[in-house]
Amino acid sequence: MPENDKPLEGTIIEPAKDVGKSSDVTPQEAIAAVKDLVGLVGGIVASANEQVTKRRQSRTYEVTEVARVKAVAGTIRHYFELEFAGKSEAYKALFAAMDRALENGDNEALHTAIAGIVELAKHSSLATAGDLSKLSAAFADPNTPFDL
Repeated sequence: MPENDKPLEGTIIEPAKDVGKSSDVTPQEAIAAVKDLVGLVGGIVASANEQVTKRRQSRTYEVTEVARVKAVAGTIRHYFELEFAGKSEAYKALFAAMDRALENGDNEALHTAIAGIVELAKHSSLATAGDLSKLSAAFADPNTPFDL
C-alpha cells in the first residue's frame, strides 16, 4: 500500500465550546476584521512591491553608472595608448584591474586601480593640462564623495 493511501492517525481536538457562535462576534466586528485583514495584506503586498521596485532601480543605477565608468575609462585608455605607446603594459594592467573590479563589484580593488590610473596620469602630459594632485588627494581620502 503506497504511503499516500494510509489512513491518517492522530487525536481529534474538539473546538472550544464558545468559538464560532454568532453571539461571539457581531457583524460589524466581522466586517471591521475583514477590512483590517485586507488593509494589512494590502500593506504587505505594497511594501513587497516597493522593495522590488527599489531593487530594480538600484540595479539599473548600478548598470548605468558602470557603463558610464567604462565609457570615461575608454577615453583615458585611448589617451594613454597614444601617450605611452612604448610603455603600454603599465596602463593596460591598470585598466584590466579596473575592469575586473567592476565586474566583481570589488570596491577596494577598483579604488586601487583608479589610484594607479591617477598616478600614471600625473606622470603624463595630462599633468600640465590640469591639477591632478587635488584629484589624487581627494581620491586618497576615503571620506571624499564621488559621483560615479
